[in-house]
Amino acid sequence: MTDDRDTISIEQTLENFPPTIADELRAVMRLVPRSVHIRLLDLAEEALGLSSPAVSEFLRTCPFVIERAGPAGLESWCQEGLELLRKSEGSGIEYFRLGTFRSAHLLEKLSPGVELSSIKKLIETYCLALIGGKTPVLPAELPIDRHAIFLPEFVDRYPSKPENFTWYKVMATHQIGHFEFGSYEFRIDKATTLCHNLGLLHGPVDGDDTTTDLLRFLNLFDNSKLATDIFTIVEDSRIDFLTKQRYRGIGQDYSRIQAEALSLRPPITSHSLREAFLEIMVRLSLQGSGKWLVPAILHAPLRLASRIMDRVISPEASIEDSTEAMIHLYQLASRIPASRSRIDRWEAIELNSNGDEPFTSTLSDIDEVLRELQWDATDGSPHFSPAKVEYRGIFRLEPAHEIREAESTGVEEEETKYASSPWPASTETVEMNDVLDIGELAAATDDPEETHVFGMNALSEQDTPFSEAQPEQEDDSNEGESLTVDSPLSYLYDEWDFRASDYRLRWCRVREMPLAEGTPDFFEATLDEYARLVAEIRGRFEQLNPRARRKVKRLHDGEDFDLDALVDFVIGKKAGHGSDAKIYWRRNKIERDVSVAFLLDMSSSTVEYINRLQRDSIGPVFASDYRTYFEWLQSDHQGKLRPKEFKRIIDLEKESIVLLIRALETIGDSYGIYGFSSHGRENVELYMIKDLEEDFSDRVKSRIDSIIPQRGTRMGPAIRHATWKLEQQESKGKFLFLISDGRPEDHSYGREGLEKEYAIHDTRMALLEARQKGVTSLCLTFDQEGHDYLGTICGDMQYEVLADIESLPACLPTLYGWLTT
Repeated sequence: MTDDRDTISIEQTLENFPPTIADELRAVMRLVPRSVHIRLLDLAEEALGLSSPAVSEFLRTCPFVIERAGPAGLESWCQEGLELLRKSEGSGIEYFRLGTFRSAHLLEKLSPGVELSSIKKLIETYCLALIGGKTPVLPAELPIDRHAIFLPEFVDRYPSKPENFTWYKVMATHQIGHFEFGSYEFRIDKATTLCHNLGLLHGPVDGDDTTTDLLRFLNLFDNSKLATDIFTIVEDSRIDFLTKQRYRGIGQDYSRIQAEALSLRPPITSHSLREAFLEIMVRLSLQGSGKWLVPAILHAPLRLASRIMDRVISPEASIEDSTEAMIHLYQLASRIPASRSRIDRWEAIELNSNGDEPFTSTLSDIDEVLRELQWDATDGSPHFSPAKVEYRGIFRLEPAHEIREAESTGVEEEETKYASSPWPASTETVEMNDVLDIGELAAATDDPEETHVFGMNALSEQDTPFSEAQPEQEDDSNEGESLTVDSPLSYLYDEWDFRASDYRLRWCRVREMPLAEGTPDFFEATLDEYARLVAEIRGRFEQLNPRARRKVKRLHDGEDFDLDALVDFVIGKKAGHGSDAKIYWRRNKIERDVSVAFLLDMSSSTVEYINRLQRDSIGPVFASDYRTYFEWLQSDHQGKLRPKEFKRIIDLEKESIVLLIRALETIGDSYGIYGFSSHGRENVELYMIKDLEEDFSDRVKSRIDSIIPQRGTRMGPAIRHATWKLEQQESKGKFLFLISDGRPEDHSYGREGLEKEYAIHDTRMALLEARQKGVTSLCLTFDQEGHDYLGTICGDMQYEVLADIESLPACLPTLYGWLTT
């Protein structure tokens, strides 16, 4: 704690700062520990000597950095920023704003806590291994359907990352248990039949289709809140037991966190009668045992409740067993007074929840207990739920809150999945190589102590080359700061700043835009005009069909011996090696397994005419041609092709897409077609011509008719979003075609407005990210100066500069067949 001399020294030092900076320092000092005040002044003074705006950003971020990484972490984080500030003021300011990958990554490394964004993909992969199906991982407070795993956005319960990651893993495993062991398979008809069989009365079943069966059932009880609390306790107990039985690899960590949750329970003596009863139920559900101080009057009810709880501590326990146990416990709990007035004495009672004693209680046993205690009716005191068990997360009983989005066609009623946008983290990108042993976690293992290392190699990686994007749920920041999503169909992406050799985090916003429908006439007219070319392309593409057979060697059985494999096997056998007898070959059918995304440049420059003479000349020799053109404009030209001499770049792009679609439908490859344009980093628009998940239809034909030039060409975010869409596909081959008429450029594409070099390097990095994720790219341009910049953008990746733009309709299908074969 600082003494008066320290306070005087601090005030004297503050006088050396500009008044506004001094005021900011005083405000920050009220938010951070006193032990760092003097060092904070030193760091601020050092930063002030380099850049006044950087000091303000540093002070604004300082409390958050101390909260995440502590005073020592602040020192290391700030020194890195000062070093960057000496090289570039702009980069330093972005660093202190926490707006760059380097800044966020270093803070993540210095903090013992773990952010959900940094492990989201890893946890989703883990859940996939456990139950064999994709399960989205979402922030705990996000109002989305219950068919997901809900985890807190940040965990710093323990002093190390491995411990905090383990807590995340246990929490995810418990929630996965609800899917694996049938919690969501509850059926109200079975439950009400059980009530009838037990002789219980219940009200009429509400037929509201918007309510889950479980909620409808719980609402049948007079005190539905109490019934819900009891059912949750019982079902969580069953899930905990079965989860540890099934997934033994995580059992040790699971039991440790269970014991920790038990030790953090509130004292029983602070509860009323009913609250104490429910608190003991929670402790039993946590596999607690031993002597507990409880109201003496609850001695008999608790022993009976313990036997009832044992019903679900069994490998064969089902959701129906939980329902029956809940009904019995409700009969007990609903008759226990909710007030404290009847507690006259406390006594120690020993209870165990181990499933050893068979469950034989009936409603008559409950009536007998209640008769002895003369609890015929409850009082009017309000019911209070027991404190939650944090690692169990959210068990959603309510109906799914479906997010409905307007499809790109404008249809409002079609249900869409949650936009689990592409950003698990800028600070940590998880590679699949890091989770090769994921199966060990999901299965029993002889050495469970080894399983804690799962995923920690990914968490400890220090140098992650590429970043991704994710949706945020806040209001937009000021100009120059990170953006946030502003609709269900908007996505955030980082942008590569080659001058700082770092990413600017959440810097660009991509919006998926509906494309108004025209008519299918343009599609049909194009096929008519290019009828001969259509036939040629179709013939070429039919040759891509999987008719050939490939010789596959080293099989357990096949058409004949594989001589090389046979020799290796014999040699290994004589050498005493237990080599596998894969000594046959067989010809297998070659199957195409391809997904491709086409990115179509819809920038304003595509309005230019393809005929250079027509674009550049104003001579009267073309008067008759223009007369023909104006006559065509004044006619009913909807869906018809332009006269050849007046075709624009965008028209050739549209015609090429028509021919390509006809060819792709021949071979059955999965494909998506997207137009893109932009106006600043906040408005990068991706027009949905045909989504990867969408079938070809007349609506797709009609959208092609509506493709028109828009605004700028910010390629980086469009490439990243198309790459993310391809990532969602399970195809072995993933391809991206970028079709443009020129270099990338857009409003404020760089630190100083339009920087051609900045735009080129960001586009190059986006393509490198795509390659890292298994996507093969091809850039195609009509710009005769394309060699000047495409060499830098693509490097050793494929690109083509068309000498004759009119060859595009024939060239694009040919390039596609060549690249994907």
